[in-house]
Amino acid sequence: MTVIQIPLKEKAKPRVQDERGDIFELERLASGGQGIVCKTQYPHILVKLCKKDMPEKDQQAWLRQIRWVKRQPLTDLQFALPRTMIEQHGRHGYTLELMDGLMPLDELLKQVQAAAQDLDSLLGIYKQTGGLKRRFEILATLARQLLKLHGKGLCFVDLSPANVFISRQSPYSAVWLIDCDNISATLQTRINLYTPGYGAPEVVRGECGAHIGSDLWSFAVLAFELLTLAHPFKGDMVSEGEIELEDQALRGEHPWIDHPDNDANRCSSSALPRQFLTKRLQALFEQTFNAGLNEPGLRPDMHDWLSAFEEACQQGVTCESTDCGQWFLAKSTQCSWCDYLQTR
Repeated sequence: MTVIQIPLKEKAKPRVQDERGDIFELERLASGGQGIVCKTQYPHILVKLCKKDMPEKDQQAWLRQIRWVKRQPLTDLQFALPRTMIEQHGRHGYTLELMDGLMPLDELLKQVQAAAQDLDSLLGIYKQTGGLKRRFEILATLARQLLKLHGKGLCFVDLSPANVFISRQSPYSAVWLIDCDNISATLQTRINLYTPGYGAPEVVRGECGAHIGSDLWSFAVLAFELLTLAHPFKGDMVSEGEIELEDQALRGEHPWIDHPDNDANRCSSSALPRQFLTKRLQALFEQTFNAGLNEPGLRPDMHDWLSAFEEACQQGVTCESTDCGQWFLAKSTQCSWCDYLQTR
């Protein structure tokens, strides 16, 4: 007996309509504290919608915030800003335009972490995804954009690898930021919003809303994680202990993993050695996560970070060994990844 298979009808994708009357078919891309970000049938246009269970008054407050952001002088920044409004019953949001060929930074982190079964495989994927120089370039570009934002008296509020988009192809280092709807004036923000793991301790403790100092903290955590593959506060004590220890560490109650005088939270995982970083970068991380742990005013500003990463980009060479080929900081003629002695 011949069995005829009838293809199942593809389920229709949800749709929304913006204020101009344009229709967008939605495919979920990512979710956050306030809502979801969706791909559409247009490669360069995304849609962000609030959560379905968000109370109507909160949705209206969010829409007012988005309209405020649209009025700010931000067109000189590489930010995917709100483009058109979506105001449908129960599903408010906006469209945003993004360059094609980008991916979230957290996708890069997950690629490396998934392949990091041992040091050799880790170094292989690290090199394959652009190596140390590309990471320096990405962070310099991100620091430059945030410095411009801070110069306007504004803070980004919720900086994390999920809302930083980078070039999908490893030779390139373009950087764009999405989820810009929470950008706020630093002197009036009451927004207590952060991505777990990236919130400044004072914001996590609920002592204040977001501010430039909390942006500086989030940037430093993101940068440290991208470069070393380790979270600065998730050492052995936190990763092997009760969940309460992680909560305490993120509130600023435990030392960071490289604290010079307190080794209670050291990290023995596959994190990359800090010798791959410049002395200046190591000092900026120390200043942020130690002196600046509970004193936001002691954290390095974005100009410090930009200068340090631009300087680091000029200090390296590519290893001559065909078995290595990693870009490394030229502190000596010996490759810091494989110990190969360079001939020039």
